[in-house]
Amino acid sequence: GMLANKDPQAISASLTSSMERLTVVPLSGHDHHPAEAFGVEARAASDLTSALASLPDDGQTVFITGSLFLAGEALRLNEELPD
Repeated sequence: GMLANKDPQAISASLTSSMERLTVVPLSGHDHHPAEAFGVEARAASDLTSALASLPDDGQTVFITGSLFLAGEALRLNEELPD
């Protein structure tokens, strides 16, 4: 998930060689980029929970980036909110 005022190519271009897949999720309550803005290989998910559930259980590292709003949602889902 990335806010609409950010450059999706700046993030995805530098990560493309080290990622197996890219799943884009909307940022509820914020203007954000659709999956198509990240290139033809990007997949769309309706939310972070759905995106995480669609991942294979293969032990690979999951890198969540794009927005602090999205990172906060990931922490909330993992019950890891900072003090």
